[in-house]
Amino acid sequence: RGLDPVTAVQIATINAAEFFKVDDELGSIANGKIADLLIVNNLSDFEVETVVADGEVVSRKGSFKADLKPPKYPEYMKDTIKLPREIRPNDFKVKTEKDNEVKVKVIGVIEGELITKKENAVLPLENGCICADVDKDISKISVIERHQSPEYQEFADNDFLMGTGFINGFGLNDGAIGESFAPVPENIAVVGSNDEDMAKVVNHIQEVGGGLVVVKNGEILSQLKLPILGLLSRNSLEKVSKKQKETVAATKKIGCEIRSPFLTLMFMTYPIIPELKITEFGLVDVENMETVNLEYDD
Repeated sequence: RGLDPVTAVQIATINAAEFFKVDDELGSIANGKIADLLIVNNLSDFEVETVVADGEVVSRKGSFKADLKPPKYPEYMKDTIKLPREIRPNDFKVKTEKDNEVKVKVIGVIEGELITKKENAVLPLENGCICADVDKDISKISVIERHQSPEYQEFADNDFLMGTGFINGFGLNDGAIGESFAPVPENIAVVGSNDEDMAKVVNHIQEVGGGLVVVKNGEILSQLKLPILGLLSRNSLEKVSKKQKETVAATKKIGCEIRSPFLTLMFMTYPIIPELKITEFGLVDVENMETVNLEYDD
């Protein structure tokens, strides 16, 4: 792009280290500093030939040289999905006092973006409850508090804290997907075309201790188990990468059109990025920093 390569290296090393006030240890090559070094072929191609981490050669000509020891995880990092009971399809019901159909606020997914659009849709009712509408690409989306934190229980209408809303853009024509890998506070997020499959997803996440799950007609199509804190796998990078790709591919079998469905779902629960997001407390209008009713006022 025309930038002097020395300036580019400076930006990525000493400038960043000084900005974060860690330049006493990092950011330049000098006596007493941590030896995290890249040796490259030249400053034009910038192909990395050797990587030195903390004074040890860990990679040379693309081959990993270090000896990695598998970590020992303490017991408190296991069995962290703490739901008080099995989740039932009825837990996802969205009740209304309307008689025929109802206009609701809808989270609008933007492909490849973390922000969403404020949308609306008129949705059908069944037995006094608002339904998803796959013909309009409107799915249900829920977040379930999975830590059983005492400070949250005073807000819970049920045995647990749970927020449900509606979302457009996943393309689901069947089934459901869900995960325990989501931004702070790492609750369970699930999106689906029907309540039965959404319940199956959440209960299976509880059963395996965390992970990514795809369900269709009550059947597990694919999963990536993350039993450490509901966030990490004990398996190798290669195995995790392979399983993650398989699980993402399985979402296509239920109509999902998003390139990164689990990443997208993850950030639908993050209420600091506009415009509408869903949390365990319900639908959040991020710009006004408040929870809002699903239904529009008459």
